[in-house]
Amino acid sequence: MRMGSGADRIRCIAALLLAAVIPSVTLQADEIRFSRDVLPILSDHCLLCHGPDENSRVTEMRFDVEASAREVIAADEQGASELVRRITSTDPDTVMPPPDAVKQLSDRQKEILQQWIAEGAVWEGHWAYQPVQKPEIEANEPRRAIDHYVDRRLKEAGLEPNPPAEPEEWLRRVTFDLTGLPPTPDEVDRFLENLDYEAVVDRLLDSPHYGERMAWDWLEAARYADTHGYQKDNVRTMWAWRDWVIESFNSNQPYDQFTIEQLAGDLLPQASMKQRIATGFNRNHRINAEAGSIPEEFRTEYVIDRVDTTATVWMGMTAGCARCHDHKFDPLSQRDFYRLFAFFNNIEEKGSDGVGPAAVPEVKVPVPAKERKLAIARLKLNAAEKRLLSAGSDEEFAAWLATHRQVSEGGSFWLVTPPEAVRGTSGGSTFEVLADGSVLFGGANPLNDVHEATFTIPSAVKAASLRLQALAHPSLTDDSLARSFNGDFLLSEIELLVNGNRLPLTAAAADRELSDRAAATAIDGDPLTGWSPGPGQSEATAWFTPESPLELKAGDRVTVRLRYESREEQYMIGRFRLSLGVGRTPDAEMTASQFLALNANDRQTLLTEFRETSPALADLRASRDELKREVDRLKAESVTRVMVMQEREGAPRVTRLLERGLYDHPGEVVQAGVPEFLGLELPDGEPANRLTLARWLVDPRHPLAARVAVNRFWQQIFGSGLVRTPEDFGYQGERPTHPELLDWLAADFMESGWNVKRLLREFVLSETYRRSSAVRSDLLESDPENRLLGRMSRLRLPAPMIRDQALYVSGLLVNQAGGPPVKPWQPDGLWEAVAGVNSNTTRYEADSDSGRFRRSLYTFWKRGMPPPNMLVFDAASRETCNVRRSTTNSPLQALTTLNDPTFAVSAIMLAHRTLREEHGSNDAEILASLWQRTQSRAIEERQLRVLDELLNQHLGVYSEHPQRAAERFAPAKEWITGAVPIAPSRLAAFTEVAEVLLNLDTTLTRP
Repeated sequence: MRMGSGADRIRCIAALLLAAVIPSVTLQADEIRFSRDVLPILSDHCLLCHGPDENSRVTEMRFDVEASAREVIAADEQGASELVRRITSTDPDTVMPPPDAVKQLSDRQKEILQQWIAEGAVWEGHWAYQPVQKPEIEANEPRRAIDHYVDRRLKEAGLEPNPPAEPEEWLRRVTFDLTGLPPTPDEVDRFLENLDYEAVVDRLLDSPHYGERMAWDWLEAARYADTHGYQKDNVRTMWAWRDWVIESFNSNQPYDQFTIEQLAGDLLPQASMKQRIATGFNRNHRINAEAGSIPEEFRTEYVIDRVDTTATVWMGMTAGCARCHDHKFDPLSQRDFYRLFAFFNNIEEKGSDGVGPAAVPEVKVPVPAKERKLAIARLKLNAAEKRLLSAGSDEEFAAWLATHRQVSEGGSFWLVTPPEAVRGTSGGSTFEVLADGSVLFGGANPLNDVHEATFTIPSAVKAASLRLQALAHPSLTDDSLARSFNGDFLLSEIELLVNGNRLPLTAAAADRELSDRAAATAIDGDPLTGWSPGPGQSEATAWFTPESPLELKAGDRVTVRLRYESREEQYMIGRFRLSLGVGRTPDAEMTASQFLALNANDRQTLLTEFRETSPALADLRASRDELKREVDRLKAESVTRVMVMQEREGAPRVTRLLERGLYDHPGEVVQAGVPEFLGLELPDGEPANRLTLARWLVDPRHPLAARVAVNRFWQQIFGSGLVRTPEDFGYQGERPTHPELLDWLAADFMESGWNVKRLLREFVLSETYRRSSAVRSDLLESDPENRLLGRMSRLRLPAPMIRDQALYVSGLLVNQAGGPPVKPWQPDGLWEAVAGVNSNTTRYEADSDSGRFRRSLYTFWKRGMPPPNMLVFDAASRETCNVRRSTTNSPLQALTTLNDPTFAVSAIMLAHRTLREEHGSNDAEILASLWQRTQSRAIEERQLRVLDELLNQHLGVYSEHPQRAAERFAPAKEWITGAVPIAPSRLAAFTEVAEVLLNLDTTLTRP
């Protein structure tokens, strides 16, 4: 028996080695095919020195061009082939590859080349670059094409496939694959009653969760994130594009239209807002905002990223390899690369623009839910203002007026005198003095500046303080206080000068200020600190007091300097107003005209002052002001900004080939165009722009787009693609395991109108998909990687499904689609550890509401520090495009599911939910219910015994130590509600069982 086991292992190892050498596990001695068997050898061992890149070619002889290759393939005068002579030579000066080459030919590879030449050396083009032809299936073949081609390969290999999986196993598998969530016990029961497989698939494809599941893979391909990346890594607002992706999948938008809108929706006739949002696909790349970055260098990098991403996602092509030189393996020249570059080189963007939530070009997108709330808040505010306008009796007004007439003689009002001169030290900025004495900042918006306003005192006054008001204006960001990305400012220092002499300011206060940016920090002498009211405000006021009251004479010149010298860039107040407090109490604003109105008995002006200052109306004003703040907040939230593609006005930007790929080494001018080797040109008479490029990609004659798309969807469902290098369909990529099936599916996909749901329906209803994932020894020995699909692959669930499943079975998952990203729990200090200078993502504050329990798709994604419980389960970092799923197994994964608060609370709530819903049941029934919720199948007797023993062990411990029981479920105490009383020891013990079940391999693995 031992000998047999050892022999099995040896055969298994031999099969693995053979598979590594020979592209097809069914290769026969009489089946040599150029594209399948010969071209991979030439690509791996010859093209580096004899391929497309003229810079690395050592001779003019090329193996990527048939005419050149035949010169060494053909027999010479002695009847021998130069190629055969070279690969079989023992002379180090003659043998090829040369002795110092890293990759040497194996004996088997030499045999393949010799046999191919002996059989006539039939030359074929690379399989992926040939037009898609739909193979014919025998007329009497009743099964799906998938099963026809898969079973034919198995039969050729002498293998029998696995029997069908148990119905519950298939249901769990397909529910995860199409929605990213497990089936509920009720869904399992209903399915087992009728075994209607098609009805289940139709229900899942119609579920709103389908679009969420499909969007995850697309976001990784699109390098979607909620920050810009690089050192600053500031917040960006692209979530409306993410929601468009979800909606597109749920509505089953044809894949060709899905492609066109993302690459060129803005160029469609009468492009809708949604079509413009769709173009955010190619604005998801990183954007730099570092002060020392060179704008043109990074603008170039953004365009290169678009070329590389577009080529990867739609053509399975490693185009980035041709940035600096001709591709060393595939027939893509450097000139081809920059012809593609030209399509994406004509948007009006900045190379250094990653400060605000969106970089130009952008669109403002209404958020309907917030708009509705804003409309209601505005109605409430109007009502509050009307109540204030009609408030106050004649007696109260008369008493107020009498008091203020007396005070006015002492001059205790704020005196606003419009500045005579305002300037910015950096130059290029403009300043407009408005009718109310405020100053509107415009023109150039420098990184930092000093704004200086000077005015003349009209008459002798005694000033006790200086007031600075920041006011909203329609020209400012979101009608807020500044032109910065979020409407906030940071005033480093404020200085007061009288007749050129600087007077110290010793005290400060503000009505709105951040805890770490109080008004007092604007007079502390430190340029890196300062006053900020925070974003989303429509007004903010600060008061500054000199050492002693100022005795000002008529004609005195007062100058106020507003210094912006911190590292916050473009954080200047957009509209400000300065005034002097004449007297000691800032109880009313008094412009020169209002001062005169008081003495002239201007009743309307005085009534307004009365309502805004009378203590008797304080409550009404407070209510009105609170509603104002609510309107301001909702106004900011009712619109989100999304980066889009948009052609620049005027003459198109000239594109040049960049020598060595360097932005500052421009070479020859190139025009937008497509690679010639694919044999498909752009439509005649159409402009060479992104729209024609997108239509060219989804032209039915294009050899790559449908193949690449079908392969990636296959990978999503079956675990790996028919081509196991989804990012590379070129010479260095793997040949498809089932080439005829890939072509049949690609052709059928296009014939169906690029119908994604129909394609996935074919996948999951096939016999191939329904097979058991049990590993048989004969299949393992002959096909260890399951490339022939004799069984269904068991796969560790992707990162989002692991987290979402725990929330779902515990009843915590919040079913809310779309909207801004949320911040569930993550370890403290991670963002601080990678914080860039002046980044607005330096501190992570977890949500305290339902955001903790939304689907992982909506979790805030910081590029510099992605969600750790996603990364540990191999989610892509989203720095760049990623279309291949990777799976590892590490101790960190077990530590995450055992300790992460999301999983800990889920275990507690799963136990609590089950105990509450199974109230009155015995322990065995409760354990069976827990098992069903997490495993999607009925429990067996042996499994029940193990769980029962585990439960009783913990019941004994927690009954003796009630304090430990309370501590066990304390993390979820705020969610433990309900009328059903549950003993703490029982909840703690069942929590232990729930945690074990959530960590089983069968829970974390798709069957």
